[in-house]
Amino acid sequence: KQTVKNEEIKRAIKLVQHGNSSKEVE
Repeated sequence: KQTVKNEEIKRAIKLVQHGNSSKEVE
């Protein structure tokens, strides 16, 4: 289950990095 959390964290980081510019569009 720890590996799943690691993947979720990586996904969150990518979402935050892309969300920075996506937030303006949204």
